[in-house]
Amino acid sequence: MVNPKNKQHAIDDLLAIEADIQKLAQQGSLATLEHKLNARQKKLEYLFEHFMAQIEQADLTLLKEIQLKSQQMLQSMQETKQEKTEEIIKYKNTGKRIRLYSDIAQQK
Repeated sequence: MVNPKNKQHAIDDLLAIEADIQKLAQQGSLATLEHKLNARQKKLEYLFEHFMAQIEQADLTLLKEIQLKSQQMLQSMQETKQEKTEEIIKYKNTGKRIRLYSDIAQQK
């Protein structure tokens, strides 16, 4: 990873990673998504460590938009997780019912 030499390059790198994150989130590629989220975190830390004095209101607005997208993505992922959990429970119960009916049929 090459560290950017100025604020604009740091923001451009951050935006490129954010675009990748949004694309991966839509595709459901969670392992790669985690890697990109970690990379984005490092880019954010670098931006604030080295260019804090140069950050303007427009930059903060951009960062807030990224934060909002991340919150929406997290909420969407939580909803998907809940749906998958309910689906697993539904099938799990169905399997138990089938075994119960099979056990009852075998006892006759």
